[in-house]
Amino acid sequence: MFLSILYFIHSAAQNKFFLKKDNQQTTPVQQWQPSVGEALKKNIGGSFNQLHKSGGWGFIVRDVERDAVGSGAGKLDHLQGPLQADEAEACLHAMIWAREWGMKNIIIETDAQMAAAIARNAHDLAPNGVRFRENKAFGRLNFNSFSMIYCPRACNKAADFLANYGSKMVHETQAVWPGDAHTFIYNLVSSDLARPSG
Repeated sequence: MFLSILYFIHSAAQNKFFLKKDNQQTTPVQQWQPSVGEALKKNIGGSFNQLHKSGGWGFIVRDVERDAVGSGAGKLDHLQGPLQADEAEACLHAMIWAREWGMKNIIIETDAQMAAAIARNAHDLAPNGVRFRENKAFGRLNFNSFSMIYCPRACNKAADFLANYGSKMVHETQAVWPGDAHTFIYNLVSSDLARPSG
């Protein structure tokens, strides 16, 4: 009996020492966040096929209420590399349509790590540097406020999906949808709308 009690105490002490409490292991959920103020947030994505040197671009625009106000996708051919598809072309098409739709304050958000470097002019002399400089000039000339920021991949699902869709387009080179999210990406956008509890 005495040995059973000692074994029980020893086991309980080991479990308490080696097992962490659940509340100590929680990690924050990465979720798309709306902009603050009047700016519309445009998530952009690009896809690249090394074999065919082709790819696609995609974007989705959402307001501060998390509502989609426009989206688009398109095919790209004759690409030099993934950076051209991801950063330069997707950004350019997103800005062109933002201007066409009369948007004045935009934040370009992308899951490509190069966003911060491009914003700092670090890649202006790279092979695609001319396109990066053109994009920044286009943004500054056509919008009251314009910035480019990084977001985790988990927060860019809709734009990445649209870029993949664009890369597979056959009959059209691009498609744009002003207003609410297109039906085939509605679930991705809706999952962003679910606010964390607590």
